[in-house]
Amino acid sequence: MSIEDESEGAQISKLQEAEKTVDGGVKQDISQIMGNTRFQLLFDKDENYLPPTQEEEKKIQYNVSEIGRIFNGAQFEWLLDGALNISLHLHNGEKYIRNHKDVDVSVFEEDLESVMQFLKGKNYVVCVKVNENPEPVALDEISKRMTEFKQGGLQIYPTDEKGDIVEDGRLSAVDLHIQCKDEAGNIRIGYSGDIIPRDMYKSKRSYTTQEGYEIPISPPALVAYHKLTAGRDYDFKDIEYLLSELSDEDIGFYTKLLKEKADTDYQEKLASFDPLSQSLFSIKDQSKETIQNDLLQRAGFESITQLEETLAKSENIEQQTKISILKELVDQVPNFLNECESSEDVKKHLISRIDLEGIVYYQFNKFQELLNKRAKLFPS
Repeated sequence: MSIEDESEGAQISKLQEAEKTVDGGVKQDISQIMGNTRFQLLFDKDENYLPPTQEEEKKIQYNVSEIGRIFNGAQFEWLLDGALNISLHLHNGEKYIRNHKDVDVSVFEEDLESVMQFLKGKNYVVCVKVNENPEPVALDEISKRMTEFKQGGLQIYPTDEKGDIVEDGRLSAVDLHIQCKDEAGNIRIGYSGDIIPRDMYKSKRSYTTQEGYEIPISPPALVAYHKLTAGRDYDFKDIEYLLSELSDEDIGFYTKLLKEKADTDYQEKLASFDPLSQSLFSIKDQSKETIQNDLLQRAGFESITQLEETLAKSENIEQQTKISILKELVDQVPNFLNECESSEDVKKHLISRIDLEGIVYYQFNKFQELLNKRAKLFPS
């Protein structure tokens, strides 16, 4: 079946799978998954965003109004997260750069008890997915698993008067992000641990809905941070819309942050290749089959046949990517081992064949491309 024959739901599911990144930053090229209809649901043939349909725009407007209604009267600090901020910041709700399916909200860890009590009064509850079904989660459980939940996983769902989760047309599945502050008031991003200066985080603008609800909008610099960290192709497309809104200080902060993170990650990954390189070099004179079996067993496969069968049956993009890289190495390693005079030579070959540098510096390099575009569009 071609993607043109699939339902929109199936296409969305495939796109979501294709967006995933695997351990170590190996990114599956979405164009390989989506074929000639790359980004079909978001982009036109020139890779410009498709405007939302009339129905999608009504849904966005409803979601914006609802999030304003839900948090109206909150005495704690909260922010609207996500790309929806870009549309509200640039166009003040008069139009949207693309369809925004999700609604994300950010709160502080220290306010979580107040947040949960406030939402209860609005007939909403904080939930965690269990077997794909939302279940209410208590404050003490969140506290015990705070490290986990700072990575994501909390959502807000509507309830009836008894407190039971209901599907009654109200806004649901709102992603709730938890941040924390350091002693200086700077922000430690929950899922990454990165420190964002307080001035970069503090909302300087709000959006007023037609009903009069005030929604604090995330500053462009903060939206850009989340997009850079996610690192999916459409995240970088989102950042293009913010290029004129980022200050030189913002640019300098992100350039330094991305470069330092990539440098550290690269050195750690280089070191992780040492044991494998030394082991392979020690068996370089053995048969091709012995070398391949050594690689396969390290990855938990008994044979190349089992690996190929697993790859053929897998419907998970992350797993497919890992297995495809392993299969390529299994095919290539015996051929270049004879050329190696040391384990360091083996390491260099391995790193080259998986393009470790390209993988680790992917986000940094993409950001540099955007900065080049910014310089041409907005010359100083």
